[in-house]
Amino acid sequence: MLGRPYLHQAPLTPVFIVARLEFGINICFDTQFAEAATALVAQGADVIICPANNMLRRERTEEWKDRHNAIRAERAKETGLWLISSDVTGERDNRIAFGPTSIIHPDGSVVTQVPLLEIGMVVADVKLPQ
Repeated sequence: MLGRPYLHQAPLTPVFIVARLEFGINICFDTQFAEAATALVAQGADVIICPANNMLRRERTEEWKDRHNAIRAERAKETGLWLISSDVTGERDNRIAFGPTSIIHPDGSVVTQVPLLEIGMVVADVKLPQ
């Protein structure tokens, strides 16, 4: 258990292959743990996909709004992989989500990002290993 009764570590972190692209998934909370990302590298992933649902109370959202990409950038740098995140945006039931949906380079820099609190999509050329 990872500190909360509803979170359990899965026994495997699979890598998927679609049209020669090998990718693994680290959902939102997974990105806080380097081991989740390095498990994907060990299995040959080229990219980390990070679907996230960071719909939080406003004060927590403010506290976390710059931390999401910072943590994701750490994982990209540690693994040498591109990280593509897709996050929710908007307000619901006294909660708010700023995003960020983004593409992060293996050096940790944000290549492109949907502006906070905007709905959108990101596109970038991603150079993968041969």
